Amino acid sequence: MKIYAFTENYPSPYKPYHDTQFEQFIKDGHSLRLFAFDRHEGELNPVARELGFDKKVVNLPATLKSLPAAVGPIVARCLSSPLATSRRALVAATSRASVKQRVMHAVRAASLPDESPDLCIVHNLLTQLRARISA
Repeated sequence: MKIYAFTENYPSPYKPYHDTQFEQFIKDGHSLRLFAFDRHEGELNPVARELGFDKKVVNLPATLKSLPAAVGPIVARCLSSPLATSRRALVAATSRASVKQRVMHAVRAASLPDESPDLCIVHNLLTQLRARISA
C-alpha cells in the first residue's frame, strides 16, 4: 500500500509516535512518503536515524519566506510531468482565499507527487489546512 504522511514538523524529537508509526508501516511492507512544513532540531530517534526517515522528507513551504527552497524541486517536477503538476497547482489556487494563500496552495500542490496514495495520514488540523488535503 502507498501511504503519504503529512506532519507539521518532521523530524521531531518531541513526537516519537511518528517514528513508531512510520516504522510499523515499513515493517508491514508499505511504501511511505513523508511531507512536513518544518523540522525540529535535536537528537533524532534511533528508529528515524536507522531507517533514514529524516532524509526522505519532502519539505513543503510553510510561509512565503520558505518559497525559494521549493522552487528547484517544483521546476524538476514540472519538467517531468508539466500537465499534471500545473493542473494540480491551478486547482489548488482556485478558492476565495487571499492572493498570498492561493499562491501558497498552488506551490504546495505542485510540490506533491503525481500519483495518488492508497492512504493519506494527516497528523493535525493545521497540517490539513495548510496542505489543503481533502477526502
